[in-house]
Amino acid sequence: MNPNQNIMRVVPVLLAALILTAIGCGGGLQNKKFATHQDLNKSGYLAEGWIPDCLPNNSKEILESHDARTKSGWVTFQTDRDGIGEFLGWLKLASDQKAASDLSKDPRAPYWWPKAVRGSLWVLHCVDDKAGAPWYASVDGENFQVYMWRPNNP
Repeated sequence: MNPNQNIMRVVPVLLAALILTAIGCGGGLQNKKFATHQDLNKSGYLAEGWIPDCLPNNSKEILESHDARTKSGWVTFQTDRDGIGEFLGWLKLASDQKAASDLSKDPRAPYWWPKAVRGSLWVLHCVDDKAGAPWYASVDGENFQVYMWRPNNP
């Protein structure tokens, strides 16, 4: 048998095995985007637990990514001054600011996540009642942008 024929038989098998391995290993981050909080509510996606219940009713440009294997997740949204006030009512200051901030720098974070949640932002903590999983948040009060993350939650 010609050596080139052997290679031609092996390459498709290896390629198929590689694709099946990639699919079977979790496939990475899953993403969802919602224009408004109303769209999020209509979708029923809140019930899946990847976005905490504490988003203000006037949230918009909601972007969520999560890793189903590790249960880690990231959410960002915009709101207005009243929405920031409503959101802050759900939260408390994280007891260890540095540790909570370090958790935001997970290397698996989605492409849209800032390299560092930085500036004069406080790291806050909320608990999602459905999953009991801790969420952390940084609030950019000048731009009314909120960044939330949930570390691994096995």
